[in-house]
Amino acid sequence: MRILLTSFFIFLILQSFSKADNINELQIEGMSVGESLLDHFSKKEIKLFMKSPNSFIYKDNRFIAISTHASYEIFSNPTEDDPYADTKENYEYIGVIIDPSDKRYIIHEISAYINFPNDFEGCKKQKKEIVSSISSSFSNVKVESETSPHQYDKSGESISYDTWFYFKNGYVAAHCEKWSEKLTKKNGWSNKLKVRIIDKEFMKFLTNEAY
Repeated sequence: MRILLTSFFIFLILQSFSKADNINELQIEGMSVGESLLDHFSKKEIKLFMKSPNSFIYKDNRFIAISTHASYEIFSNPTEDDPYADTKENYEYIGVIIDPSDKRYIIHEISAYINFPNDFEGCKKQKKEIVSSISSSFSNVKVESETSPHQYDKSGESISYDTWFYFKNGYVAAHCEKWSEKLTKKNGWSNKLKVRIIDKEFMKFLTNEAY
């Protein structure tokens, strides 16, 4: 049994996880890191996700980021060929990281977000609930929290409220991003809650090889 992370409600199975430290016990909308994407989509659908102009290929074709659930309006250039499933109930966007050469399409990262354009306090409230639930269920993992200027805003006016949970085989992160009024108007960006589950292999790639 697994813990489901959603933005509006969180299902907790506390008995089994008080001493667990495995990110594979966490789900976002039914998907877990370490399982095959083929458990959720056909090979044909996955190939279409990978060919979408909204996918992102990392250095040396080592990994690819694909969108599996999304609202068309969140992209600047949506096309009819984008084969997204209907957006899930609790998030406006869900994406995964896979190795394009892996025929099993094992999931190395799951990320999801929901926008809070006029309710940043609501964003922080939902993040607090997620952080509290993970903390109570995984009592032996290292936790770090930080509030700092967002790295993508050189003016320092945008703020990121971050919490990381470090497991033996990866980490979980919850972020509330509050964009400056200038960037909101210029780029159409919205304040949002992000949740990410990342395995150790992709962590090492991001740290040592990706850039």
